[in-house]
Amino acid sequence: MFTHQHFRMLIESEEMLTMDEASFMQLISDDRLTTEGEEAVFEAVINWVKYDPSRKPSLPNVLAAVRLPLISQEFLLDRAYQEPLIQESPACIAMLCSVYHHILKKEVTPGIAASWVRPRQPVPLSQLIMVVGGQAPKAISCVDTFDPDSQRWNSLAALQQRRCRCGVVMAGDLVYAIGGFNGSARIRSVEIYDPRRDLWLTGPPMEARRSTLGVAVLDGSIVAVGGFDGSTGLCSAEMLDPRQGQWMALPSMTTRRSSVGVAAMNGVVYAVGGYDGQSRQCLSSVELYDSRANRWRIGEPLLEVRSGAGVAIYRDRVIAAGGHDGPLVRASVEMLGDDGWMHLPEMSVCRRNAGIVVANGIVFALGGDDGASNLSSVECLELESPDQFWSTLQI
Repeated sequence: MFTHQHFRMLIESEEMLTMDEASFMQLISDDRLTTEGEEAVFEAVINWVKYDPSRKPSLPNVLAAVRLPLISQEFLLDRAYQEPLIQESPACIAMLCSVYHHILKKEVTPGIAASWVRPRQPVPLSQLIMVVGGQAPKAISCVDTFDPDSQRWNSLAALQQRRCRCGVVMAGDLVYAIGGFNGSARIRSVEIYDPRRDLWLTGPPMEARRSTLGVAVLDGSIVAVGGFDGSTGLCSAEMLDPRQGQWMALPSMTTRRSSVGVAAMNGVVYAVGGYDGQSRQCLSSVELYDSRANRWRIGEPLLEVRSGAGVAIYRDRVIAAGGHDGPLVRASVEMLGDDGWMHLPEMSVCRRNAGIVVANGIVFALGGDDGASNLSSVECLELESPDQFWSTLQI
């Protein structure tokens, strides 16, 4: 299914070019193929035949799997007819002539099967999980995506600079990597990823240097909360309106919080747990920023002390997973409900500073460390399943 959903990206890939004829025909004949138009399928056919000249006799057969009546008249005349491989094949020329007459008449003509003019019905793209930077064991700049459906990893363009303990959030169609630690200093710089160009751009820097901060999107703006500036834990917060391109200060929290978990929903930012460098204590307390009142208030405390917990939103519920209380790294998970926090099934391993995300209705825990070493494992929890347990993905 991955190949169907990401067809355009794989047109010139080794995976597609080395397919045997039966597999290639099965792919391009499928109604579920995700493509911007049949022009892309035509180009895939030409690329596949050119990859191995011995495939030339198969061209009429595979070309017939392209829904040629759905391509534009301009493409048919200016590209398809002019392709040398087509010119060498009388059967292909005859096929294109039949299609051309069909396009001119705008009605089904003899020789045009109904399946040839049926639009494809692609499978919706699954949500991808993006992993940005990290510590392995030093700060790194690599960026990867994970497809939960195919359980495949793919690499994207690397960050401009190394970052670990940064905040990552998606606002609109862009991904923001905010602050963090570059291996020598805490930073306030911001990078913005444009998925259309697979390119990281420089964004507006924050007012404060922040590592181990929390970030979230609140009503279209990005909020950066707490963190560590290299000298002290921070209780301050700031907000970026992507349209204005400038950070502005928000009211400060009542408690300094580095390694804080942050999420937002329904006009409220949740700052969950963390570490107070002033009292030298890991925290179970929670603070809520109300955008309408423009102030912080105290929220329902966690059941357990958690610094470095992963925090995410699941169906309008806040989930806090893992973290540590100083010496003890946790595998426990809790969710905030109407009656306060409640325990969920524990993860299979203890994790702090892990990525906790919800994709396709499933909660995922990625990486982190167990107190002794960094982790590369991924596990997931289906909360709608009658048998709730975390399962480790074999990837």
